[in-house]
Amino acid sequence: MADKCKHDPEGELYDYVEKVQREIKYDTYSGCFNCGMWQGICDRWERNEKNGRWKKRMGGRCQYQGVLVRAVGAIWGCHGVEFI
Repeated sequence: MADKCKHDPEGELYDYVEKVQREIKYDTYSGCFNCGMWQGICDRWERNEKNGRWKKRMGGRCQYQGVLVRAVGAIWGCHGVEFI
């Protein structure tokens, strides 16, 4: 993937995104732990009718896996933000 990006020939952005995905820690009920999206739009979650919070949906699958972190990383990369 990174080897095909003409704006990131060394793969620095790809490496940075992978590092962020490994190290990010989400607060409880802050979003999907796989994609970082709000649980209300991720198919992996459903509202818990007992307490109004979110619970994992039986057989649910995260359809946004990796999208948010990659998008933010791409935006940062396009604007010349230094990678960690």
